[in-house]
Amino acid sequence: MGRPKKIKDDPYYHTYEDRVAMSWCFRNKMRCFLKPFQEGEYKVVVEYVQNGIIKEKESPNSYLKNNASRVMAGIYRHLYNKNVKNI
Repeated sequence: MGRPKKIKDDPYYHTYEDRVAMSWCFRNKMRCFLKPFQEGEYKVVVEYVQNGIIKEKESPNSYLKNNASRVMAGIYRHLYNKNVKNI
């Protein structure tokens, strides 16, 4: 049996653009969070409000916890760029 292998942590440090995108999404009632999928894997869920109704979309892929932060930052940047350019 032995000891489980430690997953190498590859930390992701949010950039200034990431923080701007996250704060814009929070102000506009959009957020991401992790949902457990399998042992050690998570799915990213995007929650937003549309016409007063809370809606959720789940990612088709599952991610390790270490990579989920990078994926969530990419989602926030995508939502920010998509919606700010349309205003």
